[in-house]
Amino acid sequence: MKQLILIDNQVRENTYSAADYFVSESNLYIYKSLVETPSNKKPIVLKGHSKSGKTHIGRVWASKHSADILSNLPDQAHLAIHNHCFIDDIDKLTTQEEIEALLHIYNSAVENGKILLMTTRSLDFSDVLPDLSSRLRSSITYSIPPPDDELLRVVTRKQFYLYQTRVSENVVNLVLQRVDRSLEAVVEFVALLNREALHKGKPISARLFRETSASASKERHSQQ
Repeated sequence: MKQLILIDNQVRENTYSAADYFVSESNLYIYKSLVETPSNKKPIVLKGHSKSGKTHIGRVWASKHSADILSNLPDQAHLAIHNHCFIDDIDKLTTQEEIEALLHIYNSAVENGKILLMTTRSLDFSDVLPDLSSRLRSSITYSIPPPDDELLRVVTRKQFYLYQTRVSENVVNLVLQRVDRSLEAVVEFVALLNREALHKGKPISARLFRETSASASKERHSQQ
């Protein structure tokens, strides 16, 4: 199969649209609970590993509920008075100002009957303000489960699509068979495979996959 070798800045942007969110058996419960089921307006914490899809489903939820997407909490704290809000990666908040703003947003959402959806990689809130920690622990909590085969295949194909790279189904199968069964591992390996193709000026093939996989495995063992 002839394949175009692309430069790094020709990567498609992930739009996080509802049309691009794939619902499989593994994430159906999360999707229905967040997007399709009316909320009782309690704050929601969604836990998931890196690249697990929590940002995407959060954006889908925000679009469905006309929620504001907050990224600069100290400057946007007032928005929770009037609108539902989505905050991604609350575990990455580092400054006291950001943490205090999150507490203010949380309280405002509850007081004004607005839904607040937050994502995180961890449910350990021991490092934040005690008042905020207790509130987060009392929120509705969902955890994104491991992906099933169908979702892994769709995400693998999508990653090649984002790099504007056409590959054979054999390469997709190799990724699914040889790469760790997590969305993060798939995303990272496809990115590595694309970099190797660019560096070597070769199309992404089964041979390049094996070369890249062997090289990555050797590097991991050397670091142990």
